[in-house]
Amino acid sequence: MKNWTVELLPGVVVHAYLHQHQQHTCWSYLTEGLRALDQSELAFCWPFEDGDVPVPPRPLEFFDTVCRAVAQGRRVGPGDVTGFAKGSEVFGRKDVTGVLYVPCPGLEEIAVPPETLSVIPLLGKELERVRDEGGARFMARQALRTQTYPYPNWFDRQRKSERLKKGESVLGGGVPVIHSWLTHAWSQEGRLTLRIPYYERDLIARALENIPVDRPFALLTGIAPEAEGILVWRPGQRQAAVLAAPGAPAAERLSGNFFLFATNPEVEVSLGEGLEDGFRLILSLADHRALRRTLCRGEAFELDHFTLESSNHQVMLLHDEAYLEQAGFQIEKSTELLQQILGLMQATLQRDELRGLAVRVQLDAHGQVAVMFPEALEFASKNQLGLAVMALPAPPLRLPVQLELHCQL
Repeated sequence: MKNWTVELLPGVVVHAYLHQHQQHTCWSYLTEGLRALDQSELAFCWPFEDGDVPVPPRPLEFFDTVCRAVAQGRRVGPGDVTGFAKGSEVFGRKDVTGVLYVPCPGLEEIAVPPETLSVIPLLGKELERVRDEGGARFMARQALRTQTYPYPNWFDRQRKSERLKKGESVLGGGVPVIHSWLTHAWSQEGRLTLRIPYYERDLIARALENIPVDRPFALLTGIAPEAEGILVWRPGQRQAAVLAAPGAPAAERLSGNFFLFATNPEVEVSLGEGLEDGFRLILSLADHRALRRTLCRGEAFELDHFTLESSNHQVMLLHDEAYLEQAGFQIEKSTELLQQILGLMQATLQRDELRGLAVRVQLDAHGQVAVMFPEALEFASKNQLGLAVMALPAPPLRLPVQLELHCQL
């Protein structure tokens, strides 16, 4: 593997690698330094072509523009899109109308920081479709086309814009949509599940304020990382195809790309079903009102064949599976410790009348806990939360492991 480093801004560089990735010889570009600007690092990958010079400049031109926008206060997250002015020549092509940002599933041979986003170019009318129907539907089709699970994070330099058959999707016709890549939906053994992380509830609540109570609406979700397969649909298909995860003995938990909610005054018992590459829940008036309330409050909700999962806390592992295995970390052995930390955070929120709190901790080989607050150090001193967390015993590890815990009232 060969690599180069190019400085774009003071403290911000792009590392370029020539390596093997997903059965291709690829150029991969990975930023370093954006995290200090409160922006996830970005990655872009495309296959090597004869005649390429080290390092092909087109992706560097794109990253230079993006990094300068970040320095001016603009941010992008999972599922966001950036559109380009007509006539722009991005990545050397005039038909690139925008890019989609999705969680990076990894780059072979390269250590990728947690929360890194892959940059996915959109051609022709694909940008418009992603805005109308969500990024997961587009990425699922790319996954099936390339037979890459959960989706390819490299850009085929010869790829043409999608040519879809004429046909109407249930997401057309003016149905209000709410983009939330970090929300996930899946079906398993006849049961539909929707999981909404607590930090998305404000976004969903604000969107619902502008949607009349009697109107249907759809949550455009991301691809569930714990799924065993993804649903893929194109206009004209009667039934969605399934792309199974490698090594999955049976694709029982299938990730959908949206969840549509509708109400019907004639329905007494709410009913869920699969629809295209997503799911639909037809609700009675009482259940519909109750569901909207729970969505706005970030609470759980359950019907006979449907579960809405919501939590006021989240634990994020900041290492890949290979490192965690090497470190000897097992989430089951740390459950009690994590619950204790979250309990201390919850008590701090209530005592100091705070809305939310994030804490990063490190577990080391000696069974000790260190605390790294995203907030100013004065916060840790004032609230004594850091001292309380560091006093907790942790299971000893072979290598230090970092976790980030989020808690919200």
